[in-house]
Amino acid sequence: MSQNTAPDLSLPTEDDVTVITGKSTSRPSAAKVWQETVVKLRFQSKDDLLTKDVSYLAFDVLKAIKQSFQTRISIKTNANKELHTIQAPTNDDDFQKLFRVSHRRGNKAKKIQSQSWIIFRICTDMTLSTIRKEQTVHDALQRSHGNLVYYPWTEDVHDVVPLGFFVGPLPKYTTST
Repeated sequence: MSQNTAPDLSLPTEDDVTVITGKSTSRPSAAKVWQETVVKLRFQSKDDLLTKDVSYLAFDVLKAIKQSFQTRISIKTNANKELHTIQAPTNDDDFQKLFRVSHRRGNKAKKIQSQSWIIFRICTDMTLSTIRKEQTVHDALQRSHGNLVYYPWTEDVHDVVPLGFFVGPLPKYTTST
């Protein structure tokens, strides 16, 4: 016995409308995917900040991030280990083992403020602006005169280029014979 299948003449479903017109559906989307993002935590100051000061300011901001988003964020150290608990640094060396602190001196004649920053990685399903807008994180950033920005980390810029200086001589500094 053969069955005749008639074409479906019913109204299009919401999924059909989405495919045809590109409209978004009102249904909740699937679970968001965790992504690793490289973040630059930058502090500005009129006078030069000491490494000790930067480590305490960064500790305050990282603690606020971890407390606000306990299970939704994972902070990674330079050794690619997850930072489960954030403790106040007892000295500069303890903090430098976890995160490298970089500095740029200011110039009062040119009215350039000094900057200090640390670069770290986070794994999360949120955007960086969501993290910045969280009230406790926002307050910690304002207290420390800091900001969180996305940092376009590429391995070839930071790892391969310095290696070239060790492999061979630079033609600029090599005298010809």
